[in-house]
Amino acid sequence: MRFRSTGLGNTELRGNLETLHLSDKGMLTADFQTTEPVQWHLGAALEPSDIPKLVKVIFKPSLVLKTIQSIFWIKKNPKEPENLMSTEWVELNPVKKDKNVQKS
Repeated sequence: MRFRSTGLGNTELRGNLETLHLSDKGMLTADFQTTEPVQWHLGAALEPSDIPKLVKVIFKPSLVLKTIQSIFWIKKNPKEPENLMSTEWVELNPVKKDKNVQKS
């Protein structure tokens, strides 16, 4: 899994999902452990009002198809680029974002 934050500039973190569970307060919580370039523990909590949005995104037909493809046709999937986030996640890439802004 890959992470990016505007506070980290162009730094991309790599890590793994460690746990996913419901808290006593009804929040869906996820714990992540980053492995590169630093070892950090990250946590996220979805409030009950966020869960329908998540379900809507998860069951989007294009995402379901991509998930099935990645499970059953792993060998056919292209090799991941070294820094995926710099090209795929423009909103969190300050350098690319500035280039996309039109000057008036």
